[in-house]
Amino acid sequence: MSARNRRSKSVSFHSSNLGKKDLQLFGDSVRGQVTLLEGDIFRIFLWKNEEDEQKKSVVLKQGGLGTFDLRRENDSLFLSGNSERSLRIDLKPFSWDWDGVRGGIKLFQDERTGQGLVMVLEEGSGRRYYGLGERVGRLNKKGRIWTNWNTDPKRGVRLNTDPLYQSHPFLIGVEEKRAFGLYLDESWETRFDLAASSGGRSKIATCGPTFDLYLIPGPSIKEVVRRFTTLSGKAPLPPLWAFGYHQCRWGYKSEKFVGRVVQQFRKYQIPLESIWLDIDYMRGYRVFSFDERKFPDPKRMIKRMRDQNIRTVVIVDPGVKFDKRWPVFKEGLEKEAFLKKMNGEIYVGKVWPGNTVFPDFSRDDVRKWWGEKHRFYLKNGVAGIWNDMNEPTSFSGPENSVPFDTLHSSGTTHAKLHNLYGYYMNQACFEALKRARPRTRPFILTRSGFSGVQKFAWVWTGDNRSDWKHLSMSIPMLLNLGLSGVPFVGADIGGFGGDCDGELFARWMWLGAFYPFMRNHSSTGTIRQEPWCFGRKILRIARDAIRFRYRLLPYLYTVAEEACRTGIPVLRPLCLEYPDDEKCAEIEDEFLLGNDLLVAPALKKNQKWRRVYLPEGQWEDFWSGSRYLGQKSIRVDTPLESIPLFLRAGAAVPLTEASLNTKRAVWKPLIWRVSLAERVTGRVYEDEGEGFKKGRVRKIRGSFRKGTLKLTQGKSGTTGKVFVLIGSGKRYPLGGRSLVLRIREKKI
Repeated sequence: MSARNRRSKSVSFHSSNLGKKDLQLFGDSVRGQVTLLEGDIFRIFLWKNEEDEQKKSVVLKQGGLGTFDLRRENDSLFLSGNSERSLRIDLKPFSWDWDGVRGGIKLFQDERTGQGLVMVLEEGSGRRYYGLGERVGRLNKKGRIWTNWNTDPKRGVRLNTDPLYQSHPFLIGVEEKRAFGLYLDESWETRFDLAASSGGRSKIATCGPTFDLYLIPGPSIKEVVRRFTTLSGKAPLPPLWAFGYHQCRWGYKSEKFVGRVVQQFRKYQIPLESIWLDIDYMRGYRVFSFDERKFPDPKRMIKRMRDQNIRTVVIVDPGVKFDKRWPVFKEGLEKEAFLKKMNGEIYVGKVWPGNTVFPDFSRDDVRKWWGEKHRFYLKNGVAGIWNDMNEPTSFSGPENSVPFDTLHSSGTTHAKLHNLYGYYMNQACFEALKRARPRTRPFILTRSGFSGVQKFAWVWTGDNRSDWKHLSMSIPMLLNLGLSGVPFVGADIGGFGGDCDGELFARWMWLGAFYPFMRNHSSTGTIRQEPWCFGRKILRIARDAIRFRYRLLPYLYTVAEEACRTGIPVLRPLCLEYPDDEKCAEIEDEFLLGNDLLVAPALKKNQKWRRVYLPEGQWEDFWSGSRYLGQKSIRVDTPLESIPLFLRAGAAVPLTEASLNTKRAVWKPLIWRVSLAERVTGRVYEDEGEGFKKGRVRKIRGSFRKGTLKLTQGKSGTTGKVFVLIGSGKRYPLGGRSLVLRIREKKI
């Protein structure tokens, strides 16, 4: 969207009409409609062309409409639903006021599309903004211009790169401790100028002919996220193995090479859940193929690893090699499945295979055809799919992308559907895996996506670098993805591009132990960064971090199940759980895993200590058992061998013993790590770790008063040994359903 397009004119409506469940607005050049959705979400929809009046959302669930009361005063309309937030509409010129959040809509002309609408939002001096999905920079997104146009940046991810691979036009505003959400349901290129060009105003613009805005009430950030994920869809519960440790490198170029990597993991007794195969495995980079010389028997190779409880995940790119002898190309040609140029010829771009064509995933039949192709991988034993290059990237196109004016089968230009390309590709894959393996939970990782992509895939942050700033930057990136509805996220541990060193790798491995998705991945041409590549000391540290990840699985899996039910992310900024604490608002170098664990990693080279802010309540050092009062900053040491980690007082966090692989999400043994408080609570979710059989929740409750700890386990009983762990001390067996202990309380 060109920054030169500054001329705009206000939108006005000369009349309105109240239907049964909507308000219709009539103007000379623009029509409008206001509706109230479930959850007291107002939708303001404006359109310029008659054919756009029936626009439907690709992403959002179509729920029922609510009724609202309407009062009119001259050219102002007042709408109220069930919540305390009412909506005022002014007709001349058009603007809206929603409980103090004020905006107006204007028309402008984009130089590429010839159309466009922009919302001017009046700014509050103390307002902060979160969300917008995958973004570099600070946790608070105010003060910069952010573009939604899925892009594979030519130089990889840098500290100021924008746009990136994902588009999430969803914004959370916080002002005077009250939160609100704005979701712009537009797949066209959009731009969010958050008080960057003018300190007193923000501008949200789309280069399309419609402006489809959802006003999502709080009053808390958590409530906004809940409502938004109810609208856009919640992530399904993934298989347990997805939470294990994953190893990948662009450069695992043969069966023998992969076999040697697996042998090293077993030699050093390092837990390993899966090996990932990058584009090296393909024959001439043809999707749905294995190179017969480098991988002569992939089914046997994958079975050998599976016999060791190690799964295989393969990369899949959307680009199909232009090869008239290649069956995938020939079938797609017969189905007229590929994107075309304006003159009707197939669009041919350049990607890894050379001349490349692109399926039109906006078509149901093409998605089904593409999805069925994945049976090739499933027959060879592949466990998961890694969708990459699905922005879609075209090296010969403008900005590394398929051109704006490329045509989809419906006659719609790529300008409208580009941002949905990865979303549709993941939908195709997810639905195909469910059809082919109805008793198995699909596992898909994607680079590109749009709001709602969490329904189909996990997300990683693309081509980061082996750099301390990238280590630090991964935290606000992942936190904002979570606030945007995507709970299962990660960054390449050690960095994808550039050469990692031992210290950075050790720090990243410990931080990565708390990412929802824990994968070590690096690029060809860089130094190897498997855990043993940096000497014995770093090997030991990396192994300890991975082993701790496996100890943490009962808690992580429980938080994941909660995220799938509620939409609240796994990784949480402090401001999500402590919205009334102003000091938590900007903290981006520490985070919460669930509600009970606070993680404060060392993020600088040669760092010996750091300051950690502890929010309200009491907190316990996970390693030493030392206790601290909250709402203050403390100094902690940062040895390379561990990570600063704190347990909320009153929490009982479920742990288990480390193993080389995941098995079932029925924890043997189950170890409750208890932090003493007057009231103690904990819960753990258990199921088979696979399939769709209903799981169960085990709870523990208790109290600590006058040196006596009393704990009671829930009625659901146990399937194995259960222990209670206090601080770094001994384990106490929890026989039957209750336990009483006399404990000497540590002073704060």
